[in-house]
Amino acid sequence: MKSSALRLRRATVLVAIIALLLAAPMRPARAQAPRQTAPDVPAIVKETEQVYQAERVMTLVWWMPEQYLQAAMVQNSDISPDKIEAIVKALRGYTIVAVIEGKLGVLGKLEYTPEDTLATEVLIKDSAGNSYTPLPDEQVNGDAKTFLGVMKPLMTNMMGAFGQNFNFFVFPGQGKDGKVIADATKEGLFYVEVGAREFRWRLPLGSLLPRKICPLCKESLSGAYKYCPYDGTKLPEPASAPSPPAKL
Repeated sequence: MKSSALRLRRATVLVAIIALLLAAPMRPARAQAPRQTAPDVPAIVKETEQVYQAERVMTLVWWMPEQYLQAAMVQNSDISPDKIEAIVKALRGYTIVAVIEGKLGVLGKLEYTPEDTLATEVLIKDSAGNSYTPLPDEQVNGDAKTFLGVMKPLMTNMMGAFGQNFNFFVFPGQGKDGKVIADATKEGLFYVEVGAREFRWRLPLGSLLPRKICPLCKESLSGAYKYCPYDGTKLPEPASAPSPPAKL
């Protein structure tokens, strides 16, 4: 079985392809609209993907924050800033999580858990421990449904049965307290539960922050670290807090 990381790197390409498919009816780009510099997309994928694999069961969870979607599209020079803006706006306001689960059969073939079954097992939790179930179809806007509806057949074409069984779940973007449930640029915790298994993200994502240099050992470290993991030295904070990606 190919590594899930390789499969998700391929999925990065899909985001750009889908954007092109959806871009045609959108208004043309402004001639002077600046193109934003994209973060390191593979680094974001590495941080937002988690895999559980044991006892002949494999569960892969991929949280897709808007910063990932935006960065993946910015890499494609054929997609104008206005088109990126329209797509990200369609998805903003939601928390999107992709899940695939399979069990090894007696002949070593993965037997995938159906989407309808996963839908009853998947939920997300915010920092306060409040839980949220997937939104019913009628509560997801048409543009978001179109985007996600195109993703699955493209993933099937690219990755076969693995892509066909990649299931996208849409959750609310704001929690019961009115705050963003999973803000990739701010401190907090975010959880996804698939049945009895819990997947946790400590935020912010280091891939979205400038790296830090340990003043003692000079090691280059994740921007999310507060202390050097090698010698315990407190890491300096940036001169000014990094600005989150511009809201499109």
